[in-house]
Amino acid sequence: MKIAFRQFRTTVLATLLALGFIAEGNTWFNNHFSKSVRDALAKPGTHADPMIDLLTPREREIAVLLAKSHTGKEAAAKLNIRTKTAENHRTNLMRKLGVHDVAGVIRYVVRQGLYDPSGEG
Repeated sequence: MKIAFRQFRTTVLATLLALGFIAEGNTWFNNHFSKSVRDALAKPGTHADPMIDLLTPREREIAVLLAKSHTGKEAAAKLNIRTKTAENHRTNLMRKLGVHDVAGVIRYVVRQGLYDPSGEG
């Protein structure tokens, strides 16, 4: 799964360059998102969120697998659960965190220090 985040004020040329980068099989993030990730990694303790305690251990596992670019089907296979069960966990964790897309889950996981996208793991 390749992900692209685009700011609304980005020029058409910048968007085309990003799409070309993605077409080559790379992952592209806009500068704002990249800075957020760097900031979260530089100061992981400053973003402590008590909402993490609302998530079940399985929901945390699903969130981390999503951050690692796994699909719901891949996460289910990795955890030996049904795809529908993995999707239910994803729905529940997104509701609990108040996010409306997988990008929101990824940002949350990185901010909480559950996954470092710059390294393996």
